[in-house]
Amino acid sequence: MELKDKDSLGEAFRLLQEMRAVDTEKGWKRFEEEISSHPGQTIYYRLHKVILYGAAVLIPVLLLLNAYLLYKTGSTYDLISDSRVREVEVTAMNGTRVFYTLPDSTSVWLRGGSKLVFAENMDKAAEQRVELIGEGYFDVKKNKK
Repeated sequence: MELKDKDSLGEAFRLLQEMRAVDTEKGWKRFEEEISSHPGQTIYYRLHKVILYGAAVLIPVLLLLNAYLLYKTGSTYDLISDSRVREVEVTAMNGTRVFYTLPDSTSVWLRGGSKLVFAENMDKAAEQRVELIGEGYFDVKKNKK
């Protein structure tokens, strides 16, 4: 045998003795004590993770479901009168002008590429709201009430 082999064999024997000298039972007990000394933190941490991941999954799903249902029904919900409100959409194609009279007798001219959205029963509502995307001219009639 060469000198290198004897040195490496001696080193391996020394490492084996060190490994046998480690008290695994004592180490395991210490590990268990450390875990059991903080039982609330592990349960809180797991619960926190479950809630966090659950919210991360549920929020986008609920938003997409809400958007789909709103698109599918084409209406919104009027909280004041507790009834469904249908929306009317008037669109002027590019290069055209559109004239429209709203239910409250207001006249509207829309330029090409514009869109007007309003509630179908806006003349009966307490507050009359319209949404204009683009350009338009309104000739509003005075409310006689």
